[in-house]
Amino acid sequence: MSRLISQPRDVTFLCSDGIITNFFQNDQSVASLFNALGRSDLINVRDSHLSKHVKEVESYYSSNWATMMRNHFSSPWSFLAVFSAAFARYCWRICDPGQRGEVHLVST
Repeated sequence: MSRLISQPRDVTFLCSDGIITNFFQNDQSVASLFNALGRSDLINVRDSHLSKHVKEVESYYSSNWATMMRNHFSSPWSFLAVFSAAFARYCWRICDPGQRGEVHLVST
């Protein structure tokens, strides 16, 4: 449980999406409750029916693809820039397939 909510901003995010409802005074109280539940032996996510899903999320989060997406494509503008560069290169290859970047001077 402490993996789900570890800080007050996690509570704010989950409340804003309607995933949880906060009946406490503040978000810190909810985060403390979830951290206490995570430390107790009452709930062991590794041995529950959610263990398969927890492993899948952890493996995806630590994968190279997810790391690249977090680091390089965290903004829609970065994705747009890469797409535009790839499109420009594609157009250049279509318009100039035979010369391969060589410059030919024409003498008169």
